[in-house]
Amino acid sequence: MIVLATPAGADLKDKGAALVQENCVRCHGITAEDCSLSPQAIPFRFPGRLYPIESLEEALAEGIKVAHEMPELYSGRTKYWL
Repeated sequence: MIVLATPAGADLKDKGAALVQENCVRCHGITAEDCSLSPQAIPFRFPGRLYPIESLEEALAEGIKVAHEMPELYSGRTKYWL
């Protein structure tokens, strides 16, 4: 993911951080040091080591198959499984 060093990029970063805080923090570790609260949920610092980053957007949009429940999220016309 590329975050632009413009107000628009900062706005997207803030929106993403709020989305993660609201939907993901209860299971996943979200910082470089956090551990996941759920043993089935990997910390967010690891997906790039386990999966090709460029394929995660599509996988999330189509409904990534995971071993634990994740909330649904709608972004415009696209449905994301988080």
